[in-house]
Amino acid sequence: MSMNNNAGSNNKLRKADLVIIDDEKFFADALSGYLQMKSANLVIDKYYHPREFLKNVSIYPKNTKISIDYDFKGDMNGIDLAEQLHGAGYINLFLVSGKLEIIEKIPNYLTVISKGNIEAFNKLGT
Repeated sequence: MSMNNNAGSNNKLRKADLVIIDDEKFFADALSGYLQMKSANLVIDKYYHPREFLKNVSIYPKNTKISIDYDFKGDMNGIDLAEQLHGAGYINLFLVSGKLEIIEKIPNYLTVISKGNIEAFNKLGT
């Protein structure tokens, strides 16, 4: 299935309960598995690179929960990506980081979750 065929069409939006964008494949897969253990019928899409997600962003409704890693080890960080998504009208944005102390300014439209706080991830699955 080619997702790009639906990118411009509003009648073919993909209903996902959560989108995880994290370049650490192990973490993204573990988080997805944890949340699906708690609620087996959750639809979770995973992307391991922010640019891969941006190619497909238009297939998701604006109220989709989106979990964004802070550190992609590249030319874009999670706040940069969240800013683009917020500007496009996305409203359920979560910034996930293992190093919260290095983040200087967190925009008020982002909910922050520490990778060390497993209980905090429960809000992504509800």
